[in-house]
Amino acid sequence: MSEIVRQYYDQGVDTEWRRPGRYTLELGRRGFRATLVALSGEAVAFARQRPAPLGQRVESFHRADTRHLPVLATTSFDAALCMGPRYHLVETEDRRRAL
Repeated sequence: MSEIVRQYYDQGVDTEWRRPGRYTLELGRRGFRATLVALSGEAVAFARQRPAPLGQRVESFHRADTRHLPVLATTSFDAALCMGPRYHLVETEDRRRAL
């Protein structure tokens, strides 16, 4: 399932930019230390091109599956904005792992 979803988002980066991707950059612009995590490598690459010219503060960008985030294992956050994985995950255990 994840590969199908990743391909979908890889092919629709422009559409998705108008949805969740820009939230990370807006949080950074407002002074929050923001981290972007997306299943789509294309979405991550697209977002990486955006912050510097706009003066926004995004600390890190990661291509990862929300069910398995070892890249964030030693990081803490005050809040998380989860903009999509739950409606792609149909198994209860996968939803729990994402949360």
